[in-house]
Amino acid sequence: PVRLEELTNSTQKILNLGCFIDASTHGVWVLIESTHAASAATKPAVHSHCFNLTRHSFRLIPQAVRLTVSVKILHPTAQLLIETVTNLLDAKAADQITSEEVLHLSGISRGSLYHHFEDFDDLVDSALVKRFGKYIAESNAGFAALSLTVNNATDLKAALRRMTRWAHDPARAIYRFERIRIFARASEKPSLRAKLAIEQDNLTSNMADMIANWQDRGFITKSVQARTIAVIIQAIVIGRVVDEIADTHVDQDEWIQMMDAMMDMFVAGD
Repeated sequence: PVRLEELTNSTQKILNLGCFIDASTHGVWVLIESTHAASAATKPAVHSHCFNLTRHSFRLIPQAVRLTVSVKILHPTAQLLIETVTNLLDAKAADQITSEEVLHLSGISRGSLYHHFEDFDDLVDSALVKRFGKYIAESNAGFAALSLTVNNATDLKAALRRMTRWAHDPARAIYRFERIRIFARASEKPSLRAKLAIEQDNLTSNMADMIANWQDRGFITKSVQARTIAVIIQAIVIGRVVDEIADTHVDQDEWIQMMDAMMDMFVAGD
């Protein structure tokens, strides 16, 4: 185990923490975003470090590719209720979960539920946002891991191919379908849509920042805006459900080859 105090020093203020696995090296990294000021009169500078838990080594990464992690501290009772619904969502659709079931499993009173949430739907929506946020954090971490292996356009092409194979793995279809269900529910619930919009913008903005950084370094064409590329990548991944819901599927190898060709269009120098 590595203590957080060993990763930083007393003059730093921790802004964000994240953790991800770099698939190319099988290393486990902790991402730390912090501020440091040489003196009280000096404007704090933002630094992003990656600490490899396997090799106990630091790596400074560009600010443009830092991972943003949002942490919201909830009351323990609200957290328990959300966790209970989140666990139930592993086996049931949102509209199949009842308040009686949640209260029984959590041991929380109905009065406490309505103290922390507007109604039961608000609780379910909060659990859905948490699950959605998990996918967002996973995607952010994956893109952050890519940034550690990219030093030129060739590296980027190889990194994007690794990510394509992970993102389009048929085993991940269950996650794509769940995101579609959450989107469908949000289309009829403005409050849920507003919460999801924050999470979704977090992912798109992080991806766009990293892509813009690669554009500035000459790895990706500037003929298409960074945010547009970020949205295209996400849309293609989620859109895979068009094939996955059918009885007859496209050939996986052919699909991956097509995805590689599309990603290669954005890589500069090809």
